[in-house]
Amino acid sequence: MPLLPADRTILIYEYLTGGGLYSEGPAGSSVASLLAEGAAMVRALTTDFAQVERCQVHALCDARQRGLNLGHCVRHLIHDEAEELQVLRHWSSRADWTVVIAPETGGALSRRVEVVEKAGGRLLGPSANWVQVASHKTETVARLAAAGVATPRSLRSLSDAIYPDDYPLIIKPIDGAGCLGLQRLELPIADHPAAKTPDPWHIESWVAGLPVSVSLLCRDQETIVLPAGQQCFSEGAHGHYLGGRMPLSEPWRGRAERLAQEAMRALPGARGFVGVDLILGDDQNGSLDVVLEVNPRLTTSYVGLRELLDQNLAELMLCLVEGGRCDMVLPLRGVEFDADGTTRNLPGSLTIPV
Repeated sequence: MPLLPADRTILIYEYLTGGGLYSEGPAGSSVASLLAEGAAMVRALTTDFAQVERCQVHALCDARQRGLNLGHCVRHLIHDEAEELQVLRHWSSRADWTVVIAPETGGALSRRVEVVEKAGGRLLGPSANWVQVASHKTETVARLAAAGVATPRSLRSLSDAIYPDDYPLIIKPIDGAGCLGLQRLELPIADHPAAKTPDPWHIESWVAGLPVSVSLLCRDQETIVLPAGQQCFSEGAHGHYLGGRMPLSEPWRGRAERLAQEAMRALPGARGFVGVDLILGDDQNGSLDVVLEVNPRLTTSYVGLRELLDQNLAELMLCLVEGGRCDMVLPLRGVEFDADGTTRNLPGSLTIPV
């Protein structure tokens, strides 16, 4: 596709579709299970940025994934691991803004954000320092708790869970993405990996309630809180993310959005799109609501939010980080979405937690 005159050049990098899987080795990795989510996000982002007037969109594309259609976008094909980082470095230094989407697992997100910063690129997303904190689940929870934000009880190791009432527990990789490696433990298991090597794991008490995600657009201390949505997971000890439905009705929505704002005040300096995962407890006054973690990147919720709002979400994000006036149009309908990006309108104006 020929380069056109443009006021802005936007580079989109998504790990699973943009060449990141080359670094996972020939056997692949568990993160490959998130490929459908990655494809849904990059399709949505490139489509939305391409609709912004005089905006040229570029994207890194894994040459092996021939079925990925990104429409009106300059595609840079990636053929191996070395080329992935070289192309990211080259084009991020020339773009006005670069969006980096990658799992936190194994430092994948941190490494690529650092590549952009060292190349002199401008991130339309959190800085490397912010990503480093939010990618470490135990450190994130500690900072939130120190600021007075409600979080689940954290345990240093499984040996700290000595009473029956300490269970169920949630165990997840300390730098995990999505539900990868997450496990609900109902009873003590002496030979569980987390009992032998606690360092790579984050261990916390299970909290009953409604799983919710709140996405925010950020620029330093300024934020636009996007409508909160319910998260949907499969049943079982190893739950899988299925998608979500939004917006929540009141009073759940207000509780979720207020708690998400508290979390962001405890972690100042974010930029671009970030997500906050919460549990809304059974007490209607919100006394049992907790923040689980903060996602330092664009999440799958984007595909639902862009259908929910009667405006271009990418343009709204760009407007905010460039210091423009940004007004969000409140939704008048409900949307349900799957992890692969499939969306469905829901009857009525608001969704009710179920």
